[in-house]
Amino acid sequence: MPKYDICQVNEASLFEDLNESWEVLAEPIQIVMRRYGIPEPYEKLKELTRERSDYRGKHKEFIEGLELPMKQRPTCWS
Repeated sequence: MPKYDICQVNEASLFEDLNESWEVLAEPIQIVMRRYGIPEPYEKLKELTRERSDYRGKHKEFIEGLELPMKQRPTCWS
């Protein structure tokens, strides 16, 4: 039995960690922005992540304002 077969993801803990640390999503967002040619992705995200107050709300608003194909936009924000 491979060792990874005994590992299990604690989805509740993972969700809780991500919900408390939305800034970790800045890197994948930056990658998508670069892929679709959005100028200065690092600078835009740096500005967004500087202020941590209500980061979740700002994060959603920021992504909704990007010119991305619909399939690249998150489909749930719960």
